[in-house]
Amino acid sequence: VAVVVESVNMERPQHELSLSEEQKMFDIKQPHHNDVLCGRGVTTNRHPGNESFRALVGVNKEVYVSSTKKQKMAISRSIVEAVRSLVPPGRFLEKNPRTGLWSDIGHKKAVEKTSQALRDGAASLRKQLSADLGDPDFLNAVFDMDIVEKGQNANRGGSNE
Repeated sequence: VAVVVESVNMERPQHELSLSEEQKMFDIKQPHHNDVLCGRGVTTNRHPGNESFRALVGVNKEVYVSSTKKQKMAISRSIVEAVRSLVPPGRFLEKNPRTGLWSDIGHKKAVEKTSQALRDGAASLRKQLSADLGDPDFLNAVFDMDIVEKGQNANRGGSNE
């Protein structure tokens, strides 16, 4: 039995064309605003996707430095997944110097890049956290706030936990 498939020349709406371009994983001419560009320099650092990525890494650094190895990998993977779940999906791109085109580096390298970004400055952050935990004024402020919050919850009829 032969199946004949007729080719129908249908134009796709413009938004579908741009969506497929935004979802390409290799031979990318122009990265979009959610893409994270690998490399060094002002252009890479100022790219909107890199700025958003650094902000996401920044809010996770403190928990990262005090986590187990398994938890650290989960944090790195969740950041990569967050970037890739944006609309349009963020990609982790590397530029081919010969062709000038961009390609996605893949999941493993994206997680490694994210883990490295989370480790950057981790030693000084760990040192600061250690100093804070040894500072009685810091501890009193933390526990005083905890007591105030519990009191407010009790006044509202809420739970103390």
